[in-house]
Amino acid sequence: MKTDFRIFVCLLPAVVLSGCKTLGEVETHYVKLDYAEYSFRAAGNQPLVVEVRTSPAEWSAESDASWCRYTEDEFGLTITVDDNVAEAERRAVITVTAGTASQEIEVWQLGAETGVPSRYRYMIDYFGGVISPNGKWFGAFYNDYDENDNTINYPVIINIETDKRIVLGPYPASMFGLADAMAITDQGTLYIDDSVNGGVVGFTPDGDYFLSQAAPGFSGATVIEGSALDGRVMVGWGTGSPEGYTYGPVKIVDGEYQPLPLPELNYRGDEHDQGAMARGISANGEIIYGSTWDNEDAGMIWWDAEGTARYVGEDVRNEREVTMVDWSGSEYTYTLVDGVQTWSGAGQASPDGKWLAGTFTVESLNETRDRINSTYYPAYFNTETGQTTVLEDYEGYGGCGVTDEGFAFMAAVGGMGGSGPVVNLENGATVAYASLEEYVQERFGINVPSGGQFKYMAADGSVLLASTVIAAPWGADIATWYVAKRGQESE
Repeated sequence: MKTDFRIFVCLLPAVVLSGCKTLGEVETHYVKLDYAEYSFRAAGNQPLVVEVRTSPAEWSAESDASWCRYTEDEFGLTITVDDNVAEAERRAVITVTAGTASQEIEVWQLGAETGVPSRYRYMIDYFGGVISPNGKWFGAFYNDYDENDNTINYPVIINIETDKRIVLGPYPASMFGLADAMAITDQGTLYIDDSVNGGVVGFTPDGDYFLSQAAPGFSGATVIEGSALDGRVMVGWGTGSPEGYTYGPVKIVDGEYQPLPLPELNYRGDEHDQGAMARGISANGEIIYGSTWDNEDAGMIWWDAEGTARYVGEDVRNEREVTMVDWSGSEYTYTLVDGVQTWSGAGQASPDGKWLAGTFTVESLNETRDRINSTYYPAYFNTETGQTTVLEDYEGYGGCGVTDEGFAFMAAVGGMGGSGPVVNLENGATVAYASLEEYVQERFGINVPSGGQFKYMAADGSVLLASTVIAAPWGADIATWYVAKRGQESE
């Protein structure tokens, strides 16, 4: 039986301050729900139980549609829906109110015959998000607060094929300092950056967790950033490398941590200063890429199947010495480099390892010779030929992904300006699609909002992960979403 759920989010507390009583006494009203949006099939649905936590304890609920009903008990709501015999999808809203605070549960129900070949999931309330190389799993996390307003974390693992959501935790922030979802394997193990213990903490779908290890010769645990198909090979970086650098790249094969070599010199042709990181790996496990991390340099490195390290785009690289002026007016010699850089995590290698996406950065001095100006262009490196394609018509963009067929994606450098067209590298770098949205419509048969930026593609092309810049009360923020082709979903 096919199942279609829409979006799963957990609301943070809705805090409403109601008038002063006495000095130091402020009444806090809130409503917390473990589902804020949910989708039912057209027919044959099971009841949905929604936990409700409020202050004050007394609360009420109201539905705006007769086909969407609920019962109340001490734990929350049990929602049921009538079968939908119409073709159109329909929507209802249940409003839960406690004192002066209220929250809505948005209920969607599919039409009897939708015919939509793919589904779209918009993960507004999660921190980041990653998908597995085989396209089966999505992973992220969100924060909430306990009764003492201490932060607690909830890792979330979603089976993309069935839309089944697994919420783990709660884990107090003093136990795991979850910062960003870094990678998820084909087995559904989610790795999240951990500022408390260092490295990452891995969460499995069955509820187990473990900490990553330090590679031999490293002082700090490994931050895992990318996984190949089947999860046997992963890559990342650790602190305190064997060479004495701040960072060092790491490869993990069948659970064995191995240091990766660095290019002989850093991005500017000098001795290494801070070191380097491995950031991603092709789905077939053959090509690894990463970057140096010396000051503001992020020169893109790649390791071939034999483990040899070199810089991406050596065919277009241009080094030259210039004389700069420091803060005191003294002159010194500096090396400008036009070369390929990267600041991103997994997703910039095609699944077969033929292509790497990066940003060709052209440097020049300003008039007073005390600052470097940088101009950015999308760049795509062919690991088989050693040739780099630089798209000089798209200034201000960088390459962010490539498919095995050579369809190349770009995004505004800095992540806040949307994405450009999709280019066919195998056809003279011509424009194949005017936008990422047009590519999704053609390949997945579904319309998505404009402004998305490519993040990752499953190896078989069945799932595409992207992000969109949104306006939030605290300023610009980034929401993650994905589209997935429908397969033989099960309950």
